[in-house]
Amino acid sequence: MKKEVLDLIDLNTPQRYTLSIRLASDGFCFSLYDRLENGKVIPFFYKVDAVSSELANIKGVFDNIRELLTCSFFKVYILLDTDRVVTVPDNILDEEDFEAAYSSCYDLQPGEKILYAVSKVNGSTSVFPINKYVKSFLDETFGEVEFLPSANAVMEHCSLYSGKENTKSLFVYVGGERILISAYDKAKLLFFNFFDCDCDDDRLFYIMNSWNTLSFSQTDDKLWLVSDGEVTDKLERSLGKYVANIGKLERNEYLKNVFSENGIILNFDFEALITDNII
Repeated sequence: MKKEVLDLIDLNTPQRYTLSIRLASDGFCFSLYDRLENGKVIPFFYKVDAVSSELANIKGVFDNIRELLTCSFFKVYILLDTDRVVTVPDNILDEEDFEAAYSSCYDLQPGEKILYAVSKVNGSTSVFPINKYVKSFLDETFGEVEFLPSANAVMEHCSLYSGKENTKSLFVYVGGERILISAYDKAKLLFFNFFDCDCDDDRLFYIMNSWNTLSFSQTDDKLWLVSDGEVTDKLERSLGKYVANIGKLERNEYLKNVFSENGIILNFDFEALITDNII
C-alpha cells in the first residue's frame, strides 16, 4: 500500500473505521469510513489481473495491504459486483426457498454458493451467488464479515431517497451496457431488475415497459435518472413525452454520496469510480 494512503489512517484506533471492499471484475475498491471525523471516507483502488481467478486476485491485493489485515475494524462489508441478484419478500425466511427462487432465474456456476441479505429499509431480501473459496478466504481473514451484492446498497440508497417523496418513484441507473431499474412506494421496494442495453431506444423500451407494468401515473409519480449528463439529457428528452415528473441525479453529483452513513459503497458501476490514480 502506498505510504500516502497509510498516512491518512490511524491504525492504532481501527475501531473508528468501517472497512468496505467492493469486488468487481475490472478492479477492487476499498474504503475506510471514519466514524469519528464527520464521516470522512478514505478510498483506494486496485486493478486486477484479467487472466487470474478472483481468489488469486484477492490474495494478490491482500499481500499489498497486510497492514490493514491485522486491524480489528468496527465492521467489514464485502460488496460483490453481480447482476445475478434475485429479490424476494422479507417474510420468506426458509433457506430452501431462497435457493429455489434463485435457481428459477439463474444457474449456479461451479464453486458458487448462495448468500442472502435482508434489507433494513425496503421490505425485501436479496439472494445472490458467491465463490465459496473466496468467501472462505475472506471469512478466515476478517472473522466477521457482512456480504452484500453492490446493487443491494444502491437499492437501500434509493429506498431512503424515495421515502422522502410523496409519490411512487422509479429509479434508472445507466451504467455502460446495462441499466438497473428499481421502483418504490415510499421506501418499500416494488420492482428491481437489470437489463442489458447499450442504446437509447432499448433503454427507453425497458424504462417505459417497467413504468407501465407497475401502472405508475404519468402525471403523479416520479422518474429518477442517474447517469452522466449526456445520457441523462437524451433520455430525459425522450421520456418527457410520456412522464411529467423527471428528476436527474448526475453521476458526478451522485458519486459525492456513494457511501452510506455506515460506510457502505453505494454505486455499482465501477467504471465511474476508476480514475487515473489507481494504487
